Amino acid sequence: LGFMAELDTSGPVSGIMPGRMPGSEAKILQSECSVCHIPYLESSVPFPIKLVKCGQCGRGKVPDILLTTVEPPPMVEILGQGGLIQARVLRLKKDLKGENNAREVSDALPFMEYEIHRQLVNKLKVKGMNAIFGLTVDLSM
Repeated sequence: LGFMAELDTSGPVSGIMPGRMPGSEAKILQSECSVCHIPYLESSVPFPIKLVKCGQCGRGKVPDILLTTVEPPPMVEILGQGGLIQARVLRLKKDLKGENNAREVSDALPFMEYEIHRQLVNKLKVKGMNAIFGLTVDLSM
């Protein structure tokens, strides 16, 4: 069982650099960057995440890392150069048939997804980036 997640964009990858824009440059309307804001009140976020003020408008809250499957919206300012980030996880699969085969794959998937997520986040941090746009995941058995 092999599992691979790959980001492949020709444009910028790093976006929404919270707290890194001088205040004079952050005069963009909230509606332009609101697609990256969390849709909850900070006190009622359903899971633990680190939140920072939006680097563009300074009003909304954004997560410290953003992973998306869509391309970056044209109205969101992107800082830095794009690049390719790949993460791969390989697991050996027993030669099983029918329901036992499905169970083995089903049991392995959550751990593989966690490992892909961990690798992507670590590679983003090493490159000094905080967002992935256009994330694609390919699963091969």
